[in-house]
Amino acid sequence: MATPAEVLAARVMGAVEALSGLLAEAPIEQVEEAAGLLDAAVATLEPAGRVLGAANAALPGYEHPYARLFQAATTLREHRGDGHVAALVAHDLGPVEVLALRCGMDISRDWMQAARGWTDAEWTAGQARVVDRGLLDAEGKATDAGRELYAAVEEATNVAAEAPWTALGPDTVARLKQVLRPISVACRAAIPADNPIGLPTIA
Repeated sequence: MATPAEVLAARVMGAVEALSGLLAEAPIEQVEEAAGLLDAAVATLEPAGRVLGAANAALPGYEHPYARLFQAATTLREHRGDGHVAALVAHDLGPVEVLALRCGMDISRDWMQAARGWTDAEWTAGQARVVDRGLLDAEGKATDAGRELYAAVEEATNVAAEAPWTALGPDTVARLKQVLRPISVACRAAIPADNPIGLPTIA
């Protein structure tokens, strides 16, 4: 229905349109600085074993500051996501199993299952597998072992995602956090409280 080039163009056009509204009050200089710092982080990424991160990093750069911001953030997100998938595989948690485990902690199954598109049969089978491993109890609530395993996956994900921030150094990372905060707050305000990635509220 569309070529890869057409899909990529539509994706970035949508991102620019959305950010133009969300960041209407943000000084463009701040957006440009944030995009530049994120680009610097992207430039340090190791693509090996990071399929989606590598694919995004290989795309040509954009001129528009909103497009640059979106693409750099997307590349870093996918790089981290690749590491997260590797951590899940290493801990023998499949896609339904990890969602069932997370829903046993703090997210509604009714909302998450519909958002991710799993059937009742697929969800029930995945939940049964984590119950058999002692990660959920019979009521579908996470056990201590389940919470410990989930924390181990998150820690492994964090370790796998550290490299670009270590390369930038603490002062640059601190500045990046400073310029990104109002941008992230503006974007977070448009994201529903219930979302399929469990994005937390910004304090």
